[in-house]
Amino acid sequence: MAAPAAFSAAPAYAGNGNGQANTKIQEATDIVKRSDLEFGTIISGSTDSIVIVNPNTGGRSTFGSAVEAGGNVSPARFELTRRPLILYTITVPSAVTISSGSDTMVIDNFTLDVPPFRLAPPVLPVDEFNVGGSLNVGANQPAGDYSGTFTVTIDIL
Repeated sequence: MAAPAAFSAAPAYAGNGNGQANTKIQEATDIVKRSDLEFGTIISGSTDSIVIVNPNTGGRSTFGSAVEAGGNVSPARFELTRRPLILYTITVPSAVTISSGSDTMVIDNFTLDVPPFRLAPPVLPVDEFNVGGSLNVGANQPAGDYSGTFTVTIDIL
């Protein structure tokens, strides 16, 4: 019976601790589109085809029964205004749909002419890069002027 007295409660004391809050404010970075991704004029064929715009050369390659028929061909060109020697990443979409009325096509396999993980050059306040991709042209794709948008994301590290 003496045991309960041996476990009498000791007084409780509250303690204080300090934490630190931190943040870094990154200066603004502007990205500007200088030109659109242009696949040119294509005549669809009897089978599915792929038209590729190369971001390094600006050239166009066609696979399948579609036929290249001139027009403007170019990768999309972007400029990034930033301070020198920042690390950043470029993210392009996995796929987008372009349309002409109710008719659609998909652009996928977006590619860059630079590595997606970048150290901005030390000299100029502008860094440039190109974006190419693959246009999936359906068999007997209906004629029309197809367009759509895609988003390029820049993340400063």
